[in-house]
Amino acid sequence: MHSDFPISKFKIGHLSAKEAVQYVKSLMSTGACRLRLDCNRKWSLKDALEFAKYFHPDDFDYIEEPVATQEELIAFCEKTHFPVAIEASWKHKEGIPTLKAIVVKPTLTGTCPYFPQPVPIVFSSSYESSLG
Repeated sequence: MHSDFPISKFKIGHLSAKEAVQYVKSLMSTGACRLRLDCNRKWSLKDALEFAKYFHPDDFDYIEEPVATQEELIAFCEKTHFPVAIEASWKHKEGIPTLKAIVVKPTLTGTCPYFPQPVPIVFSSSYESSLG
């Protein structure tokens, strides 16, 4: 796999699970980079699990916020073992079994928050801000 960008992030939350499967499989077929997927908390647990049926946990670097709640995220992790990421804005970061990264958007937070558990931090731009 060769690319100038070894990891690329794609937003898929606006797609149905079925559309996302097709889209992600097309991205994977190029072999150009490792994928990070972001669902923006848009999917139900049922949709996230349906999507996951078509992939293996090591197919992606992680899936960011596939579902909206802590309880759903924990259930998703326990059922799929997929690595997940959450934004720093989540109130409870503990107890997420396959948490791989915490995404920090400094243009929104103004700083890098402290996290008690040793989880890698990924800095990201934010299109939601005037500085994004």
